[in-house]
Amino acid sequence: MISALNRITLDDVNRVIKKYLQCEDVKFVFITKDAEEMKNRLINNTTSKMVYQAEKPEDILNEDKIIENYKLDFKAEKVNIVPVEEVL
Repeated sequence: MISALNRITLDDVNRVIKKYLQCEDVKFVFITKDAEEMKNRLINNTTSKMVYQAEKPEDILNEDKIIENYKLDFKAEKVNIVPVEEVL
């Protein structure tokens, strides 16, 4: 299994994503201490810098620079805050 995983390329992953994943009607769940701040960050397309505990290769850090500025375009009326008491 490990050797098979080691042979997977970025092109392989991207091909499978394009084949099997869609972006209509996607639902996200975020668990956070400050839901209102999270909502504001999402609807305002706030930059989200990646933070790691260990050193990462330069190619990963370069990809992170692209991802951290990716616009998700969440609409305020589509972002709902659900208190944990309603989930349990």
